[in-house]
Amino acid sequence: MKLFDWLRRPPPPPEILLPQWQAVLDLPLFAGLNRDDAWRLCVLGERFLSRKQWVGTEGLLVTDAMRRLLALTASLPILNLNEDSFDDWRGVILYPAPFVVRDARPEMLSVTQWGGVGVVHEEDQIQLGQARGDGPILLSWPDAERASQQLDGFNVILHEIAHKLDMLNGVADGFPPLHRGMQRLRWTEVWQANYRLMRWQARMGQLPHWLDAYACSSPAECFAVLSETFFELPFAVATDYPALYQQLVLFYRQDPRARLMGPHRAESTA
Repeated sequence: MKLFDWLRRPPPPPEILLPQWQAVLDLPLFAGLNRDDAWRLCVLGERFLSRKQWVGTEGLLVTDAMRRLLALTASLPILNLNEDSFDDWRGVILYPAPFVVRDARPEMLSVTQWGGVGVVHEEDQIQLGQARGDGPILLSWPDAERASQQLDGFNVILHEIAHKLDMLNGVADGFPPLHRGMQRLRWTEVWQANYRLMRWQARMGQLPHWLDAYACSSPAECFAVLSETFFELPFAVATDYPALYQQLVLFYRQDPRARLMGPHRAESTA
């Protein structure tokens, strides 16, 4: 059998596929998924498992359970997007703790994006995760595992996946490739206005308690932070930044708030 031949075959039916992933599906992040969505997510997870190279550093042993958790979480943002969204990069590198990288980070971006100036700082930084262009995703495994246990708006896996989606048009700048029917001008207006609001709130000490101030560091980080929070704390985002929430609904083509309010609960996947 040639490598990836199984991807051209129909995926296993739900009664076979879902039990293999049930331990992950039972996590809070996936609450409210109906049976069909859970099955499609597991198909994407299987695809992710097969197409990525998995590397543990500093003696970290990468187990099947770890891979399943990471694969399913990483696949949630693309549940209703192009299944090829992750095909331009191959690897997931896991560290046993936060790691140090030399990072060139823009303070803000060009005036053509969100009204900033091109100031770049380069320094060694301790990271929980990093997405590298067309290269791998780097993750601190303890922090990735912790993120799966609670919905607090901090999920390093979702954060780095948002960066990867942002990079599909070349660079992480808070302006990912939009779908047909989405308005570029509206996207820019909403994100620019909310980014400025967040920076003002941060200066005044008035940021919502659930929002990581890291969102104010650059448009790219604003998109990534709000994306992870969109999936973990959708009611908070929709309440405090309703126009921004609606843009995220349009971009990800799913509405976590509606899912959690709907009639289907996690037990419907059993």
